[in-house]
Amino acid sequence: MHDKTTGKTFLKFDQSKCLHYYFYFIDKELGFCYLRVPTWAPFRLQFYMNGHNLLASKLQKKEIAYRMYDNAFLEISDMEAAQKLSDRINPEDLHKVLDVFAKRYCPVPETLGLSYTWTVQQNSLYQLFTIMKAANYRYLEFVSSFDDHSRRKENLTKVTESVVDKGRSYRGLNFFAERDLQVLEVISRGEYMTFGMQGKDIRQHFKEVSPSAMSRIFKRLRLHGIIERVQGTYKYFATAYGKEIIAAGLTVKNLVLIPALA
Repeated sequence: MHDKTTGKTFLKFDQSKCLHYYFYFIDKELGFCYLRVPTWAPFRLQFYMNGHNLLASKLQKKEIAYRMYDNAFLEISDMEAAQKLSDRINPEDLHKVLDVFAKRYCPVPETLGLSYTWTVQQNSLYQLFTIMKAANYRYLEFVSSFDDHSRRKENLTKVTESVVDKGRSYRGLNFFAERDLQVLEVISRGEYMTFGMQGKDIRQHFKEVSPSAMSRIFKRLRLHGIIERVQGTYKYFATAYGKEIIAAGLTVKNLVLIPALA
């Protein structure tokens, strides 16, 4: 800024709102991506891609069968081959692709003779095999609970009782109430038992339920010990006790209610 009194021009530190442009596109190999471009020097870019989409593209080229739901691999026919493909993903090759995107959507640095150095903030591919093994174990543990009758009577009695939290009562589960059974049935889906869930995931199955109402449903399930929250995230997993309760609820529905009303 310029001081008219002294006739001197100088720099002054200040803060203001910054404008970014977001470019969204679908690449044939990387899938859905976006590039965030600032409007001021040094034009630090932020690029997003889902590494699972890149791996899916490589699996297709190798004709390896797989099944995905949203961002999760539910099944891969050859896990060892998939892990090898994941390990061979070369960051330097990816950087070359990012240089092309940078030139296309933010050409200013090139005109100034500048180039980019790319860093990876998160990578979820390299431990794919380990993650899938753990995920499969979680789902198999849930399926096995259908045949485990130990402590079932005690657990059923406990989960149907009300619990009190900060002076407010939360009713127990009613295995003859349609909504309670619907919630348990949705939670029992493979992708949620395997990879966890958020309120927005469950809400897509209940369009009439508001976000606040879903939050109350999740709190009720948590207070009854059916689900637990992953620390520092908004993701929940069914507990071992919760899996027994869900299995019992589905048993009541499929082996008692449906045959009796048929």
